[in-house]
Amino acid sequence: MSTAVDATRDGVAARRARAARRLDRTYYWMVLPAFVLFFVLHTIPVLQGVFYSLTNSPGYGTWNFVGLSNYTSLFDDPRVVEAYLFTFQFALLTTVLVNVIGLAIALGLNARIRLKNTLRGVFFIPYVLALLVIGYVFSYLFNFSLPAIGQALGVEALSTSLLADPERAWLGIVVMTVWQGAAFTIIITSPGCRPCPASSTRPPRSTARADGASSGASRCR
Repeated sequence: MSTAVDATRDGVAARRARAARRLDRTYYWMVLPAFVLFFVLHTIPVLQGVFYSLTNSPGYGTWNFVGLSNYTSLFDDPRVVEAYLFTFQFALLTTVLVNVIGLAIALGLNARIRLKNTLRGVFFIPYVLALLVIGYVFSYLFNFSLPAIGQALGVEALSTSLLADPERAWLGIVVMTVWQGAAFTIIITSPGCRPCPASSTRPPRSTARADGASSGASRCR
């Protein structure tokens, strides 16, 4: 009897092993096309770009190795340094604004206000829109709508296109970035801004400590 049971167990184990091997092969066949496309369309061009960055190739014709001289020339150019500095300042400003505005809106959406679900949907729209669509919308807004409003109100600063002014164009990019990025912050922070239910059997501080929060953070909550 025990021999029959052992044989049955061995047969079940063998079938499970074969099923696992079939699953593994299926997984590899599903991943292989994506891996090949990624390697051909992304990895190879990146490696080619790194290779040609060490040469003086103009993109055609003959070329010679120049080592790291292209990189040294890059950072000797004040325009490149200025561009990097602007990018750093832009990233710092938008990161702060996205988190502050997103957290403020998330707190407001968790307050006792009407139409909370409707407002959540409205604030979620920027996150699901394509960046190209957002670019077109804000381009029309800054080039046509805002100047028309400025002319109607007699506000000279708004009477011309914001994007056409080299000194103020970055403001339009910041507004667009914050408008889209704040939606994701609202989604992430909104659950944490909800008040603890009155029926909870555990104190909020104990729950926070169980989730890994420090003593100072649990007191703040």
